[in-house]
Amino acid sequence: MGHEHRLREALSLLCYAVPASTTALLALALLLDSTELWVALTSLGEEVAYVGLALVVMYLVDPLVGLLTLGMVLLSGSVNVALKYSLNAPRPPPERWRVPAEGPGFPSGHTQVSTSFWSGLAVLTLRRCAVLLALAVPLAVATSRVALGVHSVGDVIGGYVIGVAISVASAYLGKRLGRLSLLTVYGLAVATSSISIRLGYEPGTSSSILGLSLGLLLLTPRADYFVRTVRSMGLARRFLALATSATISLITLHLSRHAGPLARVLAYLLLALAIGAVPGVLKRVGLGTATRPP
Repeated sequence: MGHEHRLREALSLLCYAVPASTTALLALALLLDSTELWVALTSLGEEVAYVGLALVVMYLVDPLVGLLTLGMVLLSGSVNVALKYSLNAPRPPPERWRVPAEGPGFPSGHTQVSTSFWSGLAVLTLRRCAVLLALAVPLAVATSRVALGVHSVGDVIGGYVIGVAISVASAYLGKRLGRLSLLTVYGLAVATSSISIRLGYEPGTSSSILGLSLGLLLLTPRADYFVRTVRSMGLARRFLALATSATISLITLHLSRHAGPLARVLAYLLLALAIGAVPGVLKRVGLGTATRPP
């Protein structure tokens, strides 16, 4: 128990350190107008990173909150692709770009996804550090996108508003419906990404979202078992499950990097099923539940 208490204290300290360091980095970037600093801040809006962070929430905060925030990221990403290519709004002139950029401008995907994740986490947990993260990180990401010249102010405001709307709606469903909300969020992500693939909108990204969302949708009947199993695990075993899931995710990301749409859908569907199986497998081999002193 002493080790777990110290680990939880360290995680709490880290939770407060991230918004503080992000705000400090934003202030330094504004002062120096350094491309390198802006790129570092804009990396906080990468969708792949938020899939990983959702796994962290799943195992180190609460499994149900993690499943729902992962759904928010997938739904937000799929909605962003559909909106971008449907509206086809131009980015600022290329001569202003300080980094390469692709696709239409509105709404900003980095801003939208980061806002969906952090604001959703804040609403679901009501923790002070999560609220600070929801304020600091999306602001830093949005500012970096404008500073790098790849988005207008309107693009990032639109991304922020849509991101908040998705997170608040998903969190409302989560609080009202519990595990049943997963069916709605994952189902909408599946439908939206399927339409995007059909229309040829970012087939690589849309295929990854479709595969992961579909796999998670198939797992929802076993969500109760997954949540109970993770909650029964000690903190050290949660770290083991997190490391296992992260390793599988990185391998899938690497192997599917140059795959076609159908192969990506299959790869990410299998990834979702594997992530869902990790706690149960660890439990069966005697590593899934906390050991109690005699």
